[in-house]
Amino acid sequence: MSALPDAVQRYLRREQIAPLAAAALSFDGDWRLLGRSGELTRFALDQAADADLERQFRELCMGQSRLGGTRLSQLDLGEGHNADVHLVAEQSQVHVVLLDVHEAVEQERSWQQNAQEAKLRSYEQGRQLRDLRQQRISIEAERDAAKAQASELSARNQLFDQRLRGVLAEIERSAERLLALPAEHGGRQRETELLRQAISQADRCRLSLARAVARISGQVDDTISQVALDQLSAELYASVAVLLEAPERSLSLRLQQRSPEPLRMVAGAAAEIFHYALWASLLRCRGELEAVLRWDGQFAQLQCNSDSDDLSLTESALLWDQQLPAVDDPPLTYALFGLGRSAHRHHGRVLEQRDSDGRHRLLISLPGRREEPSGDITSPGFRGPVGLICGDAEYAEEWVAQLATRGIPLSLHSADPESLQALYENPPPALLFDLQSAAGAPAMAYKLRARGYPGMLLALGELGHPMTNSMAATWSAMLPRDCSLRQLLRTLSGRSGA
Repeated sequence: MSALPDAVQRYLRREQIAPLAAAALSFDGDWRLLGRSGELTRFALDQAADADLERQFRELCMGQSRLGGTRLSQLDLGEGHNADVHLVAEQSQVHVVLLDVHEAVEQERSWQQNAQEAKLRSYEQGRQLRDLRQQRISIEAERDAAKAQASELSARNQLFDQRLRGVLAEIERSAERLLALPAEHGGRQRETELLRQAISQADRCRLSLARAVARISGQVDDTISQVALDQLSAELYASVAVLLEAPERSLSLRLQQRSPEPLRMVAGAAAEIFHYALWASLLRCRGELEAVLRWDGQFAQLQCNSDSDDLSLTESALLWDQQLPAVDDPPLTYALFGLGRSAHRHHGRVLEQRDSDGRHRLLISLPGRREEPSGDITSPGFRGPVGLICGDAEYAEEWVAQLATRGIPLSLHSADPESLQALYENPPPALLFDLQSAAGAPAMAYKLRARGYPGMLLALGELGHPMTNSMAATWSAMLPRDCSLRQLLRTLSGRSGA
């Protein structure tokens, strides 16, 4: 590497330019090359022919002023070389000076790329924010619609109840008048006809009530409210007053406040569930029903002790299998149906047992609610969704329909990389894997767990291959492929008992 000409060095000092590398080509007035100096190798000028350099730089510098120093446009020399070109005149010579600006160019490109990426990220974040706002609007609209539907159904049920009470009262009055008439009285035929009409009206009311129960939505109003134990007791007494009119039934309800913390529940949940429990117990009771309503800071419990018989298998199935009662089923069937549906919606627990005296005990336990919502699947606030990895369309449709009856949304996925990536980005609280139709389910579950998936992974079926048996520890639980909805829901809710 030869030293740069003195004129070039003076120019660089005057302009305060300190390049990483520099090279100079000296030409005469007719652009014939006189010499080369500086770091020629860096700019790939050491092997170039004189004629080529004369032609290239004559065309580049044609028409440029040679007085003082002139900076030309930036030059891309290829192979990653970028240079600023300056003209420095010295008497009858002109020096073409090339200054290495490769790092500055790369830094500028990096800045431009970062600015472009930041602009794209800002646009994507804005789009996601708009989507979230739209989702919030949709969710609020669905919530308002569900509340309106629940209010409408509640009003209809109250109307049906009033009509039914009125019809029953009319039946009772007609029967009393009929029995009071002497045998030879000619009005008995008319009273009999009125009695038949009243019974027909009662049947129509019962049919309307059955249809209303069938249309009850599976959605739950998650509004939290504070409940006073004595107020709840008064509501329960009022809800079963019609049953206590019978002389063979009586109710003794005691209160046990074991915690100073306020009782917080989903609005109306405790009154609804305990109402059904008292109806079911009183309809089966042969005498006095002893009940205890307690609150221990975590659970609200209603314990009913009576001398009634245990539930039959058919009646017990009503609590969890949730088959809609027939129109002509007795009131006890509807009470058990309502108890099972309400208890499951609010993650309550129903236990039946015999005490030491041989009396029947029905215990309903309902978890209290905290101020903050919880997304944990075992918490009372769990609302789904649940994902299903399945390759069998008919099997998947069955689960979608069954979980829809409980208000739990079910999303379908396949065991492919695209679905796996989607689950990484938006994991649901629980995932079901059909081991029979989704061959890659065990590996997919293992990858999810390895990436820190915190939810429940439930296997439906059996692990048949020895290699997949080693992944059995991945699953939160393994259930038969033909498991019942009752068994699946107990597993999802973290229940171990009936």
